[in-house]
Amino acid sequence: MIRINRLIKKSVICDVLQLPNVAKIELIRRKSNQKDPTVVRVCIYLTRSHQADERAEFNGVMGVILNTPNIPNNTYSAVKTAILDGFIKESTYNKLGVPMDSKYKELCQKYSQAFFDKFFNHK
Repeated sequence: MIRINRLIKKSVICDVLQLPNVAKIELIRRKSNQKDPTVVRVCIYLTRSHQADERAEFNGVMGVILNTPNIPNNTYSAVKTAILDGFIKESTYNKLGVPMDSKYKELCQKYSQAFFDKFFNHK
């Protein structure tokens, strides 16, 4: 599972839960200083499949990264944490340059901020 951080309109939170590959949503409860009070920052957990073996698939993907020769310590630590947590953050891929699984890359591109901007502007 991969966690992405996006801004969405409060009125479409339930609609986002109905999207394919969305496993769950968490509201981020900190002062957001948003100019638009109808928008909220959320963490969206995207899953490759809604099947019971998702955790095993995720551990397999992370295991491939861990078995990479000469893996940097910070990458190794981030991947080990991801295995324990059951998800990896999109920002971890971006900050550490961790090689992203193609399915997770497709999900991140599909559910980009531009997607949600269009999604809630049509609602």
